[in-house]
Amino acid sequence: MPVELKFKLERSHLRGRTDYKPKMCPRDSVTLDEIGRRDRVARYRTRPEMLMADFDLAMELLLEEAATTGRIVHAGDWFSIQANVRGGFAEPREAFDPRRHRIELVLKPGRRLKRFKTPLKPKNVTQP
Repeated sequence: MPVELKFKLERSHLRGRTDYKPKMCPRDSVTLDEIGRRDRVARYRTRPEMLMADFDLAMELLLEEAATTGRIVHAGDWFSIQANVRGGFAEPREAFDPRRHRIELVLKPGRRLKRFKTPLKPKNVTQP
């Protein structure tokens, strides 16, 4: 039986928009360590602490590469990490100002993540 993925609809706050956008309802979370302790991981002969250590190391390497080189770093076909500039600029030749602008590391889904099928069943729980 599919698990419900609950959301509510809220009016868009963007100027000129009159449509509604989904807002996810609060939900439980799980850590990689907890997933690693499940029986399923035993099939791969990976101890939970090794799974987390390997993941931590891989993520640190990917993040460090993106943060220090400015390159887009691909984690196979799963996702990529890239540094993006955020914040509003008043004119095209305005310089970066760390008081008003920032650099963020962004994870973007790759082909495998976009194609990954989920059995979740979306459910609108907006109250009239």
